[in-house]
Amino acid sequence: MNIIDLFPTEFSTLTLGLEKTGIFEKMNTTAHTGGTFFAPSNFAFKKLGPKINAFLFSKFGTPYLKALLKYHIVVNQTLYSDAFYDATSDDVETQRPGGYFHFDLPTALKDHSLAVDVTRYGPFISIQINGFTKVTVHDGVAKDGVIQVIGDVLIPPKKLPGSKDLVFWEGEEMSEEEFKERLDPLVKDEILEL
Repeated sequence: MNIIDLFPTEFSTLTLGLEKTGIFEKMNTTAHTGGTFFAPSNFAFKKLGPKINAFLFSKFGTPYLKALLKYHIVVNQTLYSDAFYDATSDDVETQRPGGYFHFDLPTALKDHSLAVDVTRYGPFISIQINGFTKVTVHDGVAKDGVIQVIGDVLIPPKKLPGSKDLVFWEGEEMSEEEFKERLDPLVKDEILEL
């Protein structure tokens, strides 16, 4: 987390959110073996719009903010653009993606994972999360994991009524009500923790 703190003009909104929810301190003090942090930039938060941001950083939005930020954190699994280390597996061999590789990475948000696709074309690398969000800066090496900077805030998918299908957010404009509706099922545990 100290690396994020070094770039206040890029990550001041993220840093404020991490400190407000207590995640900043927890990430720096909790024992873990590696990890991947998908870090949204200030520009990514700006895309959510002023109403959603005002809500997230209000006292009523803190549980929503905490759930949202936990969705950006993968513990004990470190995904670089050219290697993957899984501390949760007994398999000591690392996987080195070449061509196309898909990962389902469990997040710190209980029972939610990220669908990550890594594609390599010679020296060119593309990493996409949930089929939409792109990693804009790859492989920020930290002593206990990696930071992947993303151009959009990751929003958990919602289930359609009467269906098992998930609907992922693809950057379309979203109202504050729709945002709350997507996150309401996820914040119950966060409210109990506060």
